[in-house]
Amino acid sequence: MKVISVVNYKGGVGKTTVTSNLAAGLAKRKYKVLAIDLDPQSNLTFSFFNLDEWKDKYAQNKTIKNWFESKGDLRFENLILNPNNVKDKNLNIISSHIGLIYSDIDMACKISSISNKNQKENYIKLHDILKDGIKELRGYDIVLIDCPPSFNMITRNGIVASDYYLVPIKLDRLSTLGLEELNKHIKELEKDYNDNLKNTNKEISPKFLGVVCNMVTRRKEGLISTEEYYLSQLKQGDIPVFNSMLRENKSVYGDAPKEGIPVTMRKLNSQYNDINKELDNLVNEFLERIGM
Repeated sequence: MKVISVVNYKGGVGKTTVTSNLAAGLAKRKYKVLAIDLDPQSNLTFSFFNLDEWKDKYAQNKTIKNWFESKGDLRFENLILNPNNVKDKNLNIISSHIGLIYSDIDMACKISSISNKNQKENYIKLHDILKDGIKELRGYDIVLIDCPPSFNMITRNGIVASDYYLVPIKLDRLSTLGLEELNKHIKELEKDYNDNLKNTNKEISPKFLGVVCNMVTRRKEGLISTEEYYLSQLKQGDIPVFNSMLRENKSVYGDAPKEGIPVTMRKLNSQYNDINKELDNLVNEFLERIGM
């Protein structure tokens, strides 16, 4: 089982679009996939579920918030949902909740108040909450984690649980600026976590899969000049960049949450063949990069 976090400090870069369509594309290829929504904004959750349905059936006791707040009396698998609009049984979801914000604050307070006596043990315990749940899973090939746009305790749990991470970005100044800082913080987390373990053979080493350029402006001759510039900046900085890119198309991607089905699972008109091809290429390259 491979676990991958999808993360970026900046919102509005299409993180959920990448996560949901990767999950759906992998499921179409008969991989058993679990997508976990760690973002309190719950965009991934509502890409698959109607808000009223989610409130009525799942909000109270079927979200990842329940796991972070449990006292060991909950089985992780009991949080797994099957989206009604997605007929493919290879794709499951664990939904998020706005209350996850308070779970994060609670963990942050516990981290800051750790005493020297049990410092290492408690540090690991707080960072292993999600990892412990994922370890319970059986029968999945791939777990995709949609992280919030910050490096809080929830995101840190996602990174600690992951074998890999990828970063969706827009090819603009603000989106590319934070990339170096994000990689630096992940390396610092890796070091701190492993230093607190010391010789237990449970060290983490999440590998950076690369950036996925999303919401690009496609023209016959290629990208527009500003996007070409930021792409060249990334490559000069030795940043691994996916060859597969996803274009901006509000009429296609904007309707996906309303229908509760990711774009890659929908039947699009032939005029959108290029979009289908881009999504297909992304799944191919993703599988290649994780060695599957």
